[in-house]
Amino acid sequence: TLLWVSDSVRQVLGWEPGELVGRAAATLVHPDDLPVLVDARDQVAATGSTRTAPLRIRTGRGGYRRMSGRGSVSYDESGSRAGRVYALRDVHDDSARLRALTTLSRANGVLVRAAHEDQLLQGLCSTVVDAGGYALCWYGRARRDGSFAVEPVASAGRTSYLDDITVTWDESPTGNGPTGRAIRLGTTQAKDSIDDPAFQPWRAAAQQH
Repeated sequence: TLLWVSDSVRQVLGWEPGELVGRAAATLVHPDDLPVLVDARDQVAATGSTRTAPLRIRTGRGGYRRMSGRGSVSYDESGSRAGRVYALRDVHDDSARLRALTTLSRANGVLVRAAHEDQLLQGLCSTVVDAGGYALCWYGRARRDGSFAVEPVASAGRTSYLDDITVTWDESPTGNGPTGRAIRLGTTQAKDSIDDPAFQPWRAAAQQH
């Protein structure tokens, strides 16, 4: 329940502060974003740490505005938890950041709920595609039987692409792409595949899919 609301809500969302005091915070969140709010709220309550999550917030005119919500715990003079503080930031001009925040927030929920590794890996791949809007996400496991093959064990999106490619993690051409280098070197690989000469073995299939 909202106990106090900043006057800036007039300019940001078109509400009078008094219209929101006494309302449940969840009633202002788009129904599809409630799982994100619940995950963030539960993590703040459990850990006392600050969490940021992307949310669509109802405006005073009845529509919704994309915001970045930041929740943290407040304490009274004795050091006991007194409640939670929510701060909202407009992100309508920052779609890439919003997409990353949405993906991260929902992935955290998958991490908490997954009962076993297969469920975790598939859930994370699905989240990257569904929440992040990416065309494909897959998790590959390095085989250590001398073949140096990378075996897809979880995927979501345009998964037919995986049927048309071979990925290894040795120093051959099929092992010199971002996946092979990430496994071999143990570091994150992020490049524009269209301009990366090392991506040549997979470029035609990627463009097709």
